[in-house]
Amino acid sequence: MSITSASDVELTVSVSSINDRFEEMTSALNEATKQISELKEYKELYEKDKAEKEKAEKESKRVELIAYAADSGCFTDEEIASESMKTLFDNLDKPAIAVMISDRNIEKIRSSKKTTKETSSKKEPIISTKLPSSDEGEINYRVIMDGFFGK
Repeated sequence: MSITSASDVELTVSVSSINDRFEEMTSALNEATKQISELKEYKELYEKDKAEKEKAEKESKRVELIAYAADSGCFTDEEIASESMKTLFDNLDKPAIAVMISDRNIEKIRSSKKTTKETSSKKEPIISTKLPSSDEGEINYRVIMDGFFGK
């Protein structure tokens, strides 16, 4: 080992008080360590409380999402209880559920339009409600019913 350059170094603490300064620093370090260990307990409680609140909030949102899907009338109870829907509820994937509801509602509208077209193209018989007048003679229930059914 060799010293290549000599430079003056100034000590911030005199040599005679180095042990006193070392004891001060050690006691300050011990005090800080003690405070940290006391605060760890509060940190753990805070983190536990925060996790419980987040879990409760997530469960609340999950229940709301299940109610949203059920209230839409687009899903059966079996579909809501299925694994695929459970995954969507657990992931709080409202956009995906909204798309499914929209798709099913559009399909209902399309099928109702087809049904409407089919029923509107059929001709319904014309029902006569013209009752015989009292000039035609005696009116009884048979005459009225025959007139109503078009006989």
